[in-house]
Amino acid sequence: MNEIIPTSESFRGPNEREILNAIEEIFGSEKNLKEINRVEDDYSISRLVFETQESESGDSIHIDFFKNTIDVIYFDSEGIPGGGKSVAVYDNSKWEILD
Repeated sequence: MNEIIPTSESFRGPNEREILNAIEEIFGSEKNLKEINRVEDDYSISRLVFETQESESGDSIHIDFFKNTIDVIYFDSEGIPGGGKSVAVYDNSKWEILD
């Protein structure tokens, strides 16, 4: 079997600016984002996680980029996860914003 297995060198995911542009398009540029996790190598960013606070409730939201997807995870004021969803997928060098 001659299957080509992609490596980090051959995987072209979004760069940091493309990730941040998608996050701004979804959540707006007024969000105060605090980076809480980053995993990258010489070729790409594989994970980038930001935290932001909901001003009214004090609840936090994690915006989690992993490989080619941006997910949002909701936490209550005690830090307990209360749900989440995928909000964007990166495919063919462009973002698809999900409903």
